[in-house]
Amino acid sequence: MSDEVSALPAGEAKEPFGLGCATMTALVGLAIAVSGFLMLGPSLRAVKGEGIRGTLTVQIRDCIKTSCNWSGPFVSDDRRLRLAHVETGDLADGTQPGEHVAVIDVDGNIYGAAGSTEWLGDVGATLVGALVVTGAI
Repeated sequence: MSDEVSALPAGEAKEPFGLGCATMTALVGLAIAVSGFLMLGPSLRAVKGEGIRGTLTVQIRDCIKTSCNWSGPFVSDDRRLRLAHVETGDLADGTQPGEHVAVIDVDGNIYGAAGSTEWLGDVGATLVGALVVTGAI
Protein backbone atom coordinates (compact mmCIF):
# COMPACT_ATOMS: atom_id res chain seq x y z
CA MET A 1 0.00 0.00 0.00
CA SER A 2 1.35 3.39 -0.97
CA ASP A 3 1.24 6.49 1.16
CA GLU A 4 1.36 8.73 -1.92
CA VAL A 5 -1.32 11.39 -2.21
CA SER A 6 -2.11 12.89 -5.56
CA ALA A 7 -2.28 16.66 -5.31
CA LEU A 8 -3.07 19.32 -7.85
CA PRO A 9 -0.80 22.31 -8.20
CA ALA A 10 -1.84 25.27 -6.07
CA GLY A 11 -4.76 27.25 -7.51
CA GLU A 12 -6.05 24.44 -9.73
CA ALA A 13 -9.31 22.80 -8.78
CA LYS A 14 -10.40 19.49 -10.21
CA GLU A 15 -13.67 19.73 -12.16
CA PRO A 16 -16.24 17.47 -10.50
CA PHE A 17 -18.09 16.54 -13.69
CA GLY A 18 -15.63 17.20 -16.46
CA LEU A 19 -16.04 18.25 -20.05
CA GLY A 20 -18.43 15.42 -20.93
CA CYS A 21 -21.07 16.58 -18.47
CA ALA A 22 -20.72 20.20 -19.56
CA THR A 23 -21.14 19.16 -23.19
CA MET A 24 -24.23 17.08 -22.42
CA THR A 25 -25.73 19.92 -20.37
CA ALA A 26 -25.14 22.36 -23.24
CA LEU A 27 -26.72 19.94 -25.74
CA VAL A 28 -29.80 19.47 -23.55
CA GLY A 29 -30.07 23.25 -23.16
CA LEU A 30 -29.77 23.66 -26.92
CA ALA A 31 -32.50 21.08 -27.51
CA ILE A 32 -34.82 22.88 -25.08
CA ALA A 33 -34.11 26.27 -26.66
CA VAL A 34 -34.65 25.02 -30.22
CA SER A 35 -37.85 23.18 -29.28
CA GLY A 36 -39.29 26.27 -27.60
CA PHE A 37 -38.24 28.48 -30.50
CA LEU A 38 -39.80 26.18 -33.12
CA MET A 39 -43.13 26.09 -31.26
CA LEU A 40 -43.15 29.83 -30.69
CA GLY A 41 -44.18 30.65 -34.27
CA PRO A 42 -47.34 28.50 -34.30
CA SER A 43 -48.38 29.55 -30.79
CA LEU A 44 -48.04 33.26 -31.66
CA ARG A 45 -50.08 32.69 -34.83
CA ALA A 46 -52.79 31.11 -32.66
CA VAL A 47 -52.82 34.17 -30.40
CA LYS A 48 -53.46 36.31 -33.48
CA GLY A 49 -56.28 33.97 -34.54
CA GLU A 50 -54.44 32.73 -37.62
CA GLY A 51 -54.85 29.14 -38.76
CA ILE A 52 -57.78 26.88 -39.54
CA ARG A 53 -60.72 27.47 -37.22
CA GLY A 54 -62.80 24.47 -36.30
CA THR A 55 -64.29 22.32 -33.58
CA LEU A 56 -62.72 19.66 -31.41
CA THR A 57 -65.17 17.10 -30.08
CA VAL A 58 -63.53 16.07 -26.83
CA GLN A 59 -63.48 12.31 -26.43
CA ILE A 60 -60.64 11.89 -23.94
CA ARG A 61 -59.53 14.09 -21.06
CA ASP A 62 -56.23 12.91 -19.56
CA CYS A 63 -55.03 14.81 -16.50
CA ILE A 64 -51.83 14.36 -14.50
CA LYS A 65 -51.47 16.50 -11.37
CA THR A 66 -52.10 20.07 -12.56
CA SER A 67 -52.15 19.67 -16.36
CA CYS A 68 -54.61 18.10 -18.76
CA ASN A 69 -54.61 17.01 -22.39
CA TRP A 70 -57.73 16.64 -24.47
CA SER A 71 -58.15 14.64 -27.66
CA GLY A 72 -60.77 13.74 -30.23
CA PRO A 73 -61.78 14.47 -33.82
CA PHE A 74 -61.38 17.91 -35.42
CA VAL A 75 -63.64 19.38 -38.12
CA SER A 76 -62.86 22.75 -39.69
CA ASP A 77 -65.63 25.36 -39.74
CA ASP A 78 -65.91 25.04 -43.52
CA ARG A 79 -65.99 21.21 -43.18
CA ARG A 80 -63.13 20.82 -45.68
CA LEU A 81 -60.66 19.46 -43.12
CA ARG A 82 -61.52 16.49 -40.95
CA LEU A 83 -58.93 14.93 -38.67
CA ALA A 84 -59.86 11.74 -36.82
CA HIS A 85 -57.56 12.41 -33.85
CA VAL A 86 -55.94 15.60 -32.57
CA GLU A 87 -54.54 16.49 -29.15
CA THR A 88 -54.15 19.72 -27.24
CA GLY A 89 -53.21 20.90 -23.79
CA ASP A 90 -54.64 24.35 -24.42
CA LEU A 91 -58.27 24.17 -23.28
CA ALA A 92 -60.07 25.42 -20.18
CA ASP A 93 -59.46 23.17 -17.18
CA GLY A 94 -63.11 22.22 -16.78
CA THR A 95 -63.50 20.95 -20.37
CA GLN A 96 -65.04 17.46 -20.28
CA PRO A 97 -65.51 14.61 -22.79
CA GLY A 98 -68.54 15.18 -25.00
CA GLU A 99 -68.03 18.93 -25.26
CA HIS A 100 -67.56 20.63 -28.63
CA VAL A 101 -64.82 23.25 -28.31
CA ALA A 102 -63.77 25.99 -30.73
CA VAL A 103 -60.09 25.54 -31.63
CA ILE A 104 -57.53 26.69 -34.17
CA ASP A 105 -55.25 24.33 -36.11
CA VAL A 106 -51.90 26.01 -36.78
CA ASP A 107 -49.53 23.78 -38.73
CA GLY A 108 -50.99 20.67 -37.11
CA ASN A 109 -50.90 22.10 -33.59
CA ILE A 110 -54.28 22.60 -31.93
CA TYR A 111 -54.91 25.67 -29.75
CA GLY A 112 -57.99 26.90 -27.92
CA ALA A 113 -59.73 29.61 -29.95
CA ALA A 114 -60.72 31.51 -26.81
CA GLY A 115 -57.15 32.76 -26.41
CA SER A 116 -54.02 30.69 -26.13
CA THR A 117 -51.30 31.17 -23.54
CA GLU A 118 -49.08 28.39 -24.95
CA TRP A 119 -46.67 31.01 -26.26
CA LEU A 120 -45.64 31.81 -22.67
CA GLY A 121 -44.30 28.29 -22.19
CA ASP A 122 -42.55 28.44 -25.56
CA VAL A 123 -40.82 31.71 -24.64
CA GLY A 124 -39.90 30.25 -21.26
CA ALA A 125 -38.41 27.10 -22.81
CA THR A 126 -36.42 29.17 -25.30
CA LEU A 127 -35.01 31.41 -22.55
CA VAL A 128 -34.23 28.58 -20.12
CA GLY A 129 -32.54 26.58 -22.86
CA ALA A 130 -30.44 29.60 -23.86
CA LEU A 131 -29.45 30.20 -20.24
CA VAL A 132 -28.39 26.56 -19.85
CA VAL A 133 -26.32 26.71 -23.06
CA THR A 134 -24.53 29.86 -21.92
CA GLY A 135 -23.91 28.40 -18.47
CA ALA A 136 -25.92 31.09 -16.71
CA ILE A 137 -27.90 28.38 -14.89
